[in-house]
Amino acid sequence: MYFIQEVDKPKFFQKLFSIINIKQNQLLLPVTGENISPAKEQKLARKLIRFFDQAHGKKVVISSTIKQYSNLVNYLQEANLQIMDGKWLFRMLAIESLAFLLQTQNKKWEECQVTILANDASEVVLYTIRELAKKVKSISIVTNHREKYEKLEEQISEEVGMLLTISNHKRKALAKAQYIINFDFPEELINRYQLAEEAIILNLPGKLNISKKRFNGIVIHDYDIEITQKEEFDDHEKLFRQTECYEAEFYQNQPIAQVKEKIKKDGVKIIELYTLKGKWTS
Repeated sequence: MYFIQEVDKPKFFQKLFSIINIKQNQLLLPVTGENISPAKEQKLARKLIRFFDQAHGKKVVISSTIKQYSNLVNYLQEANLQIMDGKWLFRMLAIESLAFLLQTQNKKWEECQVTILANDASEVVLYTIRELAKKVKSISIVTNHREKYEKLEEQISEEVGMLLTISNHKRKALAKAQYIINFDFPEELINRYQLAEEAIILNLPGKLNISKKRFNGIVIHDYDIEITQKEEFDDHEKLFRQTECYEAEFYQNQPIAQVKEKIKKDGVKIIELYTLKGKWTS
């Protein structure tokens, strides 16, 4: 894992020649948040890409200051670097995020009706549905691929006696949805559905704008965590989001059971959820 961050007080010649200092796994760029030219961003990006072409790792965590240089970040993305953004980890923490949400509302699991939006029946989607089936009142799945969930439907019926509702009806599927967890529906597709006016959407892919005029619900698109069993971050790591630093500790093709075991061992807790307007408040 590598950290790309700004130099606290870059010297004139460092800025002039776009010199990148390398200190163990830290890549220090001669910027402090001030505007620089697109050409300068491209020059820094090319130097970083040359470094990563020779490096053994491709995982990158970027400081909030460096994220301001959108051209530079775009060049790095085009070079197929694995830039941490916390979205993969958000999927792993879908149940924990919903638990935090219910706690802030003083709601019980058994009162909760959950709707899952997922076309890809990935391991984490199936795991989430199985675990929620042990807790909540009901689960609905909205998908274009019903066939992918037929085996799971039979298993949950046998194991916990819950009948899953699987649908893709644009007018009815979400019309009464209480809590929606979106795994992979794009914004354009969600806006084709009739939504319950007060629905709460946990949008795991990120930001989501609902175009429905009558929608008065909440869209949650981001989160913060606390790692209770982890040592204090180094000073340089404090420049970065903890969600992104922690996400980098995983191989993203790990079995979900291993991921959840580490999350439990490290004592990971959701401490904040965010809407487009700021922190979630019930």
